[in-house]
This record gives sequence, C-alpha cells and structure tokens, in this order.
Amino acid sequence: MLAVKLKTSHKQKNNECTKAIISPSENQPQKTRNPDLWGSYLTNGMLTVMYEVGGVKRGRSYKQIRNPTGTVLMAKRAAGRLQLNGNSSASNEYQDLCYDSWEPNGNLATGVVGWPPDEWRERLDTERHGDGLNFAFSDGHARWLKFDETARAQDDNMHDLH
Repeated sequence: MLAVKLKTSHKQKNNECTKAIISPSENQPQKTRNPDLWGSYLTNGMLTVMYEVGGVKRGRSYKQIRNPTGTVLMAKRAAGRLQLNGNSSASNEYQDLCYDSWEPNGNLATGVVGWPPDEWRERLDTERHGDGLNFAFSDGHARWLKFDETARAQDDNMHDLH
C-alpha cells in the first residue's frame, strides 16, 4: 500500500475502462477534473512497457526485478506534464502513462537505464515537495527521496532492473 493517499477513478470510454490515479494534492477539485486525465503519477516504463526480443513482444514479470524494495514502480508526474489521453503532445500513448527510464541510450529489453537521466527526469515532479518526491516501489512501499538519491549513476540507480 502506498504511503500517500491515492484516489482512483474509472471512466467507461469506447467500451474500455481507463483508470487514473489522482493525488489529493492536485489543485483541481475532483468534480471539475477532466475525466480523460491519466493521473498524477507516472509508472516506470522499464517495468510497464512491452519490449521486443527476436520479433516477439514481451512484458515484464515480477521475478525479473532483482531488488523490488529498491526499484521504483511509480512517481509523481511533473506539473507541466499533465497531458490528456488522446490530446497529448507525447510521441505515443505510453508517454502519458510512464516515464521512459531507458532514454536516451539505455536498453529497455535488458533493463538498463539511459544516462544521463535528464530526458526522463524532466517528466517527474522533483520540485513540489522540498526538492524531492514520493516514490512508490515495486514491493509496495513508498518513500520520499530527492531524485538524485534514486539515480546516482547508470549502474547505481533505482529505476532499472539491476
């Protein structure tokens, strides 16, 4: 269970149910919030995006995460990145749901983050809560950390599978 209080909302759209996680710290009241908003948090794309190996698309299994206690599952979306489903400036729909921790030069298939992390760091809200943010980890716990504590080096970070 996350240490931060999360609200979930469901909306039936084109016979598909979309689920958004909205932080209670968002300024917009629940009744006036756009129901197409994916949510206040982004998942770590390293764990949630399908990848291809030998022409076969695959998803991550929990056992591929070597250290669930030290692997970020999701974090607060940057305030300027509240993009809407179907009305996004992102290059694809998954960027509305996650931050691409393998960008710019990592490897999604092998679970290696891109370095330096500037490209995916800008998608996270690193300024709202005292220059840090709440991270939810793969084992279910949450913790406030400064971003630099979670990404010290390409081989010493909390956003990959190692």
